[in-house]
Amino acid sequence: MVLLYLNRMGESICDSTFLTCGAMEQGFAIVSTDSGFGVIKSDGILVFNSFYKKVKRVSETLFAILGDGGYALADTGGNFLTRFVFDDIGEYSQGLAAASKNERFGYLDQRGRTRIPFIFQVFVLYSSILNRSLRFQFIFSSTINFNQYNLNRHILICFLSSSHPHTI
Repeated sequence: MVLLYLNRMGESICDSTFLTCGAMEQGFAIVSTDSGFGVIKSDGILVFNSFYKKVKRVSETLFAILGDGGYALADTGGNFLTRFVFDDIGEYSQGLAAASKNERFGYLDQRGRTRIPFIFQVFVLYSSILNRSLRFQFIFSSTINFNQYNLNRHILICFLSSSHPHTI
C-alpha cells in the first residue's frame, strides 16, 4: 500500500509516498518508506529523511531517532542535539526524560544535556509529591547529592549496583 498526506483540499502536500504515516501532531508526523523512518512537517517538507531504523516522538518538539550507533535526540528544526549513543530515550515529563546508555539509566534535559548521570541500573522519576513525610530506600555505590540536580517537587527512586542500602 502507498500512503501520502493530503491537505484539506485533497491535494498531496509532498512528492513522497510512504508505507506508513503517523498522525500529524503539532505539525509533524512520523513516516516510513522502504528505506526506513523519518519525520515530515505539515507543509510536506521532510525534517528527517526516511532512512533511520526507528523514530519516536518524546515531546511536542523532540524526537528520539535510532541510527546505527543507538538513539539520538533531535528537534523539530532538524537539528540533532546528541550523538547516536543511547540505548533508549523515554518521553519527557516536566523537562526531563529517562534515557539509557551502556545499560545504565540517567536523565536528559530538553537540550540533550545530561541532568542526572548514567550510573543507575534502574531509575524511576515520579513527577509529583504528596504533602506527607515519605521514606525511600536508595542503594548507592557512592554518595550522590540529588539537590545539585534541581529536582524540586520530584521523588526519585533509584537502584544501583551496590549492596549497601541507605534510607533518606
